[in-house]
Amino acid sequence: MEHWFSYRRVYLRWPLKGVNCIDYFSCGDKPYLLSGSDDSAKVWDIETKSCVQTLEGHEHNVTAVCVHAELPIIITVSEDGNVHIWNATTFRLESKLNYALERVWAIGHLKGSNKVAFGFDKGTIVVKMNGSQTWDSVDLQA
Repeated sequence: MEHWFSYRRVYLRWPLKGVNCIDYFSCGDKPYLLSGSDDSAKVWDIETKSCVQTLEGHEHNVTAVCVHAELPIIITVSEDGNVHIWNATTFRLESKLNYALERVWAIGHLKGSNKVAFGFDKGTIVVKMNGSQTWDSVDLQA
């Protein structure tokens, strides 16, 4: 049987409890995990297994997190209905968006694109991003 991929199992035990969502990214050669839970997201240094930054500001559970493949931004969304855009280098909150579509559950983005999709209780929005600033949005409500 021929395998088209290979992997190495790495088991890491951290004090990560109640994690709702997670993403993996690297900054330079350094690997990180981004986790979302309760009302915050955390950036974890994989090598030292330590939290290097807590991204605070959501009022309810963080439901999805992602590090954009092309832009230097981290995106967190929450049951509070807010989309937070963070600088991926400084971890500073750059923008807070609310489309009044209730809770946000999902984030999707495509490598090679500056568009990001958000799934809410009451619809879906596709936003064209430029760094931490938004350009345009398309409402895909039914």
